[in-house]
Amino acid sequence: STDHDGGHGDGAAAVGDGLSPFYMPEILYLDVHAVRSIRMTAKLSVVGSVLALHASTVAGGGHKLKADPLDVDIQECRHTLVSAMSNRTIQSQQKYEETIGDAVVHLAQTLKDDGVL
Repeated sequence: STDHDGGHGDGAAAVGDGLSPFYMPEILYLDVHAVRSIRMTAKLSVVGSVLALHASTVAGGGHKLKADPLDVDIQECRHTLVSAMSNRTIQSQQKYEETIGDAVVHLAQTLKDDGVL
């Protein structure tokens, strides 16, 4: 049975976007906005990492991602990809996805030794 907060009567409350509820202790429910922000940051980190991994696989330049510090051009690509993924103010989903796609392609081109994919 569920309680009045959407929990299961065990001190847990549901937080979600309507598609995938996340059950957490009631004490954390008091700070829902911070929890949602943490979840969004985690999602962006995972997706961004996967996109960068695919770009490096296609380009064959994964060794460049292990450099410490990163090459300036690669660091710029990283920043561009993070900015594109974080920018939810773009008017259309298609434009949002195109911007991210462009950033990933640019990263792959930068990782590729000859710059041609």
